[in-house]
Amino acid sequence: MPYNNGQLFHVGAGVTCEGSRTRRPQSILDGFEAGITSSHWSSVDGGSVGNGCGTLLPVAHGKSLYFDGCGRRQAVTVELDLTKARYLLKLTALGSCVVPVRSG
Repeated sequence: MPYNNGQLFHVGAGVTCEGSRTRRPQSILDGFEAGITSSHWSSVDGGSVGNGCGTLLPVAHGKSLYFDGCGRRQAVTVELDLTKARYLLKLTALGSCVVPVRSG
């Protein structure tokens, strides 16, 4: 990615392939307490915020992005500046859960 006086510019953004002078975030840390926010996510299909099958302990606590049902399932972040990134961490739990049924 090209630099201009210490500023990072994204090249090839959008349909017109014009460069953007918008600064990009360098990280995202989302606990989903405020729901799905446009400052972190450009689109979420087939997902909602909740406790789903419970929290993703021991790493994550509280709410999470939960996908269920049929159809497209995807979460797309906003564009990030990862030029100085050392690692990328995404916590995912796959499978199905059994929701306890209360009798009585």
